[in-house]
Amino acid sequence: MKNPASTLASRLFSRSAGALLVAVALLAALPATLAVIWTSIEARGRAEAEVTANLVTLTRSLAAVQETINRQALGMLETLRATRSVTNRELDSANRLFGAILADRPELSNVFLTDAAGRVIASGLPPFLGQDLSDRKYFRDAAASKRPGIGDFIFGRTTGKPILVYAIPLLDEHGEFTGVLGLSYFLDGYERFMSGLDMPPHARATLLDPSGRRMVAYPSSPVYPLGQPAYPPIWDHIRDAASDALTFTSTRPTGQEAILSSLRLRQFPDAPPYMTIILSSARDEAFAEADLLLRRGLVLAAIAGLLAVARSEEHT
Repeated sequence: MKNPASTLASRLFSRSAGALLVAVALLAALPATLAVIWTSIEARGRAEAEVTANLVTLTRSLAAVQETINRQALGMLETLRATRSVTNRELDSANRLFGAILADRPELSNVFLTDAAGRVIASGLPPFLGQDLSDRKYFRDAAASKRPGIGDFIFGRTTGKPILVYAIPLLDEHGEFTGVLGLSYFLDGYERFMSGLDMPPHARATLLDPSGRRMVAYPSSPVYPLGQPAYPPIWDHIRDAASDALTFTSTRPTGQEAILSSLRLRQFPDAPPYMTIILSSARDEAFAEADLLLRRGLVLAAIAGLLAVARSEEHT
């Protein structure tokens, strides 16, 4: 007859030995699990760095495009300023000239000439004649500084579409201000340009005017209406920053955490920004591949751990 005490001791020893083997098996799987987690963390870091670098590159590309538009607009205005129609205020001739330019340049909303009070006296669009532009930022800036002015976000009074206006001051022989010569671009041209860029599907591009209102929001969405203020946490951070170029993380209006690259553009070094470019990408989508690798790695590590436990139990 077996000794009960001996039988109990044998069972306890068998169970403790089995638990020990299971623990050893789990500990053996631990390094692989930690390696998977560490690899995922590194992959997330690389993904964030790559997304940030791509956003910065796209931001600079849009800034270069904008600077090209600036040079073209101001170059065209300087050329028109030298024409006899503008110099001598030959208004009928100016109207015909401006109309011909619009017919040849569909990206332009209008070309116009004002007097010193801001009243339109010549225009490529006849309905625009007589309009009072004295309240427009581009007119006020050009009149006050006698340097080229760029407008803020507006819907064209004649077209009803979002436009960006450039204006140069006109001066008489005594240097006195006599009005502005201006032209305006349809802002939907920016969206067509952006649609041709190789942008990640989860990226967004936004152009803001000096007061932080959306001039362009691509892709278009009811969450990002044109002419409305940008999301305050993002705009406040950019507006108050010491640097014109930033990369940072913030929350989108949708609640998503995003990686952002922003750049403020200035027409002159001593002038306030006339436009802010923002590129953003959702962090969760940027990390999607790294997170997928993490899930796969953890599943494989768990399977390996279970197999090790099963084999250890076979030996107990």
